[in-house]
Amino acid sequence: MLNKLRSSRFVRDSAILQGSGGIVSGCQVLTSVLLASQLGSDGMGLHFTAVKIYALYFMLLNVGIASAAISQIGGAVTRGQSDKIADWQAFTVKSYVLIGVFLFVAGFWVLPSLVPLVTDEAYEELGRWAWWLCLSPLFDIGRVLAQITFQGTRRMAYLARLEVGTEVGRLSLIAFAVFVFGTPQAAVLATLFSCLIGSAIGLSLYRRAANDGQGTALPSLGTIASRVRAVPLRVGMRLGIRLGLLRSIDALAFDVFPPLVLFVLGVHASELEQPERWVAYFSMAQRFMMVPAVLLSGVARTALPALSGVAGLKDPEAFRRGFIRISVFGGLISLVGIVAALFALPYLLWFLQEFFWLPNDYSEPVNQLAWILAIGYALKGFSGGLETFYIVANRLRVTLVITTVSMMMAMPMLVYLTLKLPTTGPAWSINANYGVVFLHLAYIVWFFRSGQYRSLFRDGSSAPVASAPAVKS
Repeated sequence: MLNKLRSSRFVRDSAILQGSGGIVSGCQVLTSVLLASQLGSDGMGLHFTAVKIYALYFMLLNVGIASAAISQIGGAVTRGQSDKIADWQAFTVKSYVLIGVFLFVAGFWVLPSLVPLVTDEAYEELGRWAWWLCLSPLFDIGRVLAQITFQGTRRMAYLARLEVGTEVGRLSLIAFAVFVFGTPQAAVLATLFSCLIGSAIGLSLYRRAANDGQGTALPSLGTIASRVRAVPLRVGMRLGIRLGLLRSIDALAFDVFPPLVLFVLGVHASELEQPERWVAYFSMAQRFMMVPAVLLSGVARTALPALSGVAGLKDPEAFRRGFIRISVFGGLISLVGIVAALFALPYLLWFLQEFFWLPNDYSEPVNQLAWILAIGYALKGFSGGLETFYIVANRLRVTLVITTVSMMMAMPMLVYLTLKLPTTGPAWSINANYGVVFLHLAYIVWFFRSGQYRSLFRDGSSAPVASAPAVKS
């Protein structure tokens, strides 16, 4: 059994990404500690609020370019269509350029004027900081190109180096910014320019991977650049928009809206003083709870190219078995990590307060919020294969219906709970939102028990892979 696990490429790839994910999560926690120690809870809260405002703006216009490209590259590799890899890479670059330019130009008018309308004139500068971050997609193109290529072709060791290098670069820039300048806006600018570090690392690793003679042959950067102008967007965008909508709904419900609603209602509708402090506490608790979540992320990110490869082989039984293993083992591993993290958290907070200057006011609220959030993150652990299932089984319409209905219910619940429980309401709303995992799993169980999966990959009605956006001659 152990020999079989050691020889499994899926287990090996997942382990690599889990290891890198642990380092990345540790860097993110350390970044939060540096922000807290140098900016205080007020400054850290303003920094995170500006980042979430940008994230909201980006998610409202987001298309799932990266996920679409990864699934298609994975299928092309399995079918031996190496010429299609460059098309999807060029599609990704072109999409990011167009979206990045639009976000930055439109954000110049939208963000600085919108933020004071929903918060208060005292926070007007948050709109300007969020607009600076609109350059992120343009600065991030090199990293995204490398990421979708490494994940799609299952070069997980290169992907791990990219992610760790990018996060260490971000940590270093933010540390420099807060120690030298000590202002939230400096931290925001450091967050923006860390995207350039990620792109530089990504392009360097891509050149090395393209010349290492291992795995699927990769197009040169020159070949990709030559196809950018001619590659059409229409075919890839159809899949990307559906994936982007799905990703955006999830990100808005679980990551973006909770701290923003806490901040806005704290300013206008509750007696909560200095709501930016509770945004800082909430963000810190989420960062801590994301550390055990990396036990799931390695499995989930390996699942997409792996099961896309199964689709290329047209093997529905292997697809069913693979999904069940991913969901069950991913959930159990994640659950163990969450329980361990909860009991270790008080000691970790004490250590950070003693040796890393974490302010004492974080300890009690972060502990309280982490225990609440643990319920939702435990449910999330069993969702590692959901997105992959819907992509490969070509059932994106089903998940969009389930996710959209749950989002329509989630927003009123978030507002209600935040008004009733200003400090912990957003955390309780996240737990309620993660209950939608049961609906997804119920549908998938029915799908497998009904035998519909056996007809997968036999005809066009169940084709999991879109036509490649071939370059026009």
